[in-house]
Amino acid sequence: SQAHRKLIMAAALGHGRLSPPTTPEVVGRADQERAAAGASEQAPVRFTLPAALRHAEIMKHPKRMVQCAFDAHGALAASADGTSEDIDCEAAQREGLTVYEILETGGFLKLYCKPHARFYWHLQALTNHRVPDWKIHYSIVEEDLGAAWDILSAIFIEMRCMSGLKVQTQGGRWPGWQRGREFTVYIYRYSPAFEEHC
Repeated sequence: SQAHRKLIMAAALGHGRLSPPTTPEVVGRADQERAAAGASEQAPVRFTLPAALRHAEIMKHPKRMVQCAFDAHGALAASADGTSEDIDCEAAQREGLTVYEILETGGFLKLYCKPHARFYWHLQALTNHRVPDWKIHYSIVEEDLGAAWDILSAIFIEMRCMSGLKVQTQGGRWPGWQRGREFTVYIYRYSPAFEEHC
C-alpha cells in the first residue's frame, strides 16, 4: 500500500545511516490535495512530530504512558501523559480523532493505535501466534534509533495507521540473533481465526 511504501522509503533515506533531522517532517495530506488542485506554487504544509513524542523526550521518562489524539489533518487534539486522566477513546473516535499510546516496556518503545493494535496483539496471543502476523523489520544501527523513531513515528501518525510499531531500547544487550529487527512496523491483516475469540 502507499502507506507502507512511504515507510520503506523513509527508512531508506541516505543509503546508510539516518541523519537526525532538526525537525522530523513528512509531506502531509494537505500537500497532496494542493498538488491535485494544481496549487503547486504554494509553500507545502508539513506534518511535524510534536516535541513531547520525540524519542529523546519520551526516554526521559521511559515507563510513563503517553496518550495522544490527532485529527484528520494531523493536528494534536488532546494528550495525556500518565499523570492526567486517560483520553476517552470512544468519545475521541466519535469526533473523528485517532488515538495513539506510547509506552516503553519489555525492552521496546511502542507506539500503537488504541484500541485497534492492542486488540490485534491480544488476538495474536490467544491464537498462539499461529495466524498471519504481518510486519516490516528495519535494520538500524543503535545510534540512529532515536532519529528512526522520530521519522517513522511521524509518518505513521500522519498516515493515520491503525496498527503499531516498536523500536528496541535494550542498547548493548540487544542479542545478535535479533540484528535486523531493531525497528518493527506491524500491519493488520484479518484472519477468520479471530472470529472464535471475538
